[in-house]
Amino acid sequence: MKESDGSDEVLYAYNCDVTVNGTKVDMFEVLTFTDYTFTMGDLDRNGLTSITWSNPVNTTYIWENWDAMFDVYVKNVTIREHN
Repeated sequence: MKESDGSDEVLYAYNCDVTVNGTKVDMFEVLTFTDYTFTMGDLDRNGLTSITWSNPVNTTYIWENWDAMFDVYVKNVTIREHN
């Protein structure tokens, strides 16, 4: 039995056993994976480009998870002009 400091609350510890029944599933055998590749077009003067995917994609998912999927690096090539 453990009592909290300055409180009327009393905590008791109980043991709990968990049994999981069933067969172990190999996700690589059950799921179907599709390989995706993409190409980026040339940047225009405003820094815009296009991305062409090898297979159809869920563009909403890509928009919402862009930062988790891609590392984006920005290099200021006009640093001398701005300093």
